[in-house]
Amino acid sequence: MSHCEMVVADVEARGLLVGESRTETALAWLRRLHRVCLFASRERTGEASASELKRWCQQGAVIVNGGKVAWDEKLGFPVKSLVLFPKGNRVTVL
Repeated sequence: MSHCEMVVADVEARGLLVGESRTETALAWLRRLHRVCLFASRERTGEASASELKRWCQQGAVIVNGGKVAWDEKLGFPVKSLVLFPKGNRVTVL
């Protein structure tokens, strides 16, 4: 099993695609997902910070289920797709 397949299996096993509650915000969900996926920082070396995840949402760099999300927006579950940095050279799709 490849590393990518193991991460996806771990995300599914932890229930991250269905959400902990129906009132979970985009930032809270991204922070939980970050514990598994370990998003790399685009501003410095190492992992992205919680503040950086919030900025990604504010700047339109996070698309969930085909639409941009605000950091404080309640997500509609289940999550079927996640795209980070859709206009960049290195796009992340889950």
